[in-house]
Amino acid sequence: MTLRRAWIAVQAAWLLSVSGAAAGLDLDQQLGAIKSLRGDFVQEVRDSRGALKERAEGRFALARPGRFDWHYQTPAEQRLVSDGTTVWLYDVDLEQVTRRQLGEALGATPLALLAGTGKVSATHRVEPLPTQAGLDWVRLVPLAPDAEFTEVLMAFRDQVPAVMQLHDRLGQKTVITLLRVELNARIPENTFQFVPPAGVDVIGLGGA
Repeated sequence: MTLRRAWIAVQAAWLLSVSGAAAGLDLDQQLGAIKSLRGDFVQEVRDSRGALKERAEGRFALARPGRFDWHYQTPAEQRLVSDGTTVWLYDVDLEQVTRRQLGEALGATPLALLAGTGKVSATHRVEPLPTQAGLDWVRLVPLAPDAEFTEVLMAFRDQVPAVMQLHDRLGQKTVITLLRVELNARIPENTFQFVPPAGVDVIGLGGA
């Protein structure tokens, strides 16, 4: 699982934390109502022909503003953890940790906006889509011409986030399916604290 795909997954999870958006409610208002989100995920990346390139599974926890623990468990273990100030990427197989400031790591990505630093409506056109198979869909189209994604589709079941599809400029599609989702659950603060294991290489912010 590449670092880029890891960031995509986290961005997607924050986008999916917008409960009720597909029902026509104000997107930015809904973001403000989200306190936390946690559950399991399945992430698949398909090329322009629909062939499966990557598949990963794991667990996640998010809390506004800017805190998250996105934990890939298969096929290779990786963790992305933020305490709201610092972001840590831990690659277990490489025994390496990359450490960056939250703002530097996220830049102008959707995650930066959805973590509480801006409004989605200021950077995306939001379009409700028809309900399909019991899922309420909404479409986000970036206003910036150089955005990485051409569009993001989100689906909700009974106002609970269920699926996200991210379409990039190479024709690839990343699909995030969230399972056993809990909205506004009480998440211990130490969930978002990370201490590098002994013996691993630490890169960035004063590391090696």
